[in-house]
Amino acid sequence: MTLRKRPDLAFSDASLPFAPAPVQLPATREPTAFEQSVIAEARSKRPKPRPQLQLVRDEQGRAHLGPPHADAEGHSTAMAVALGSTSPAFQRTELKRLAACRLSQHRAPDEDDINTALAVVAAAEPQNEMEAALAVQMAAVHQVGMAAIARAAKTEFDPEQSGAHMRTATRAMRMYSEMLLALHKLRKKGDQHIRVEHLHLESGAQAIIANDVAGRRQDERE
Repeated sequence: MTLRKRPDLAFSDASLPFAPAPVQLPATREPTAFEQSVIAEARSKRPKPRPQLQLVRDEQGRAHLGPPHADAEGHSTAMAVALGSTSPAFQRTELKRLAACRLSQHRAPDEDDINTALAVVAAAEPQNEMEAALAVQMAAVHQVGMAAIARAAKTEFDPEQSGAHMRTATRAMRMYSEMLLALHKLRKKGDQHIRVEHLHLESGAQAIIANDVAGRRQDERE
């Protein structure tokens, strides 16, 4: 059996949770032959690109989401595809909801938080606002579940708190699975399959069935 190549991740103290931004670790060596093969395989299977948002704060400290480049029209088209809607109001509202779901008591959401949630929605490839609403809910529930697991790990020496967090995570994961099924059913609602079977009867069998049907009608009239 041939095992798939899996890349290893290197972490520094600055790249642990709640770091303000990803840290570029200093390059200390060239990739090994194995690491080069991992890179080559990854390049041959590039996932679909997802649109990105830039978070900017004004002088009053209020956060604003917008395109990270100068092509505003192109970015608007990409967002319409990602959110399954050409309605600017729908896009703004759902993006605000995604950002609100990434809030925590420790910090406000950053660009990575919002773009991660947006990538989850875009991966669902919603075709309309109904599907996009489900995808946004799935992204929010995913965040709740993962946050609950993180809290459970931090309280591992307190069985009561850790158990409560894990129950929350379990419910969130179950909801995520149910939403995924709901999205599948929503897309399949227009598909109708008619099963046609051909039944070949001999002449004698046809007479028996005809007599049986006639007898049932007679009983119903009586």
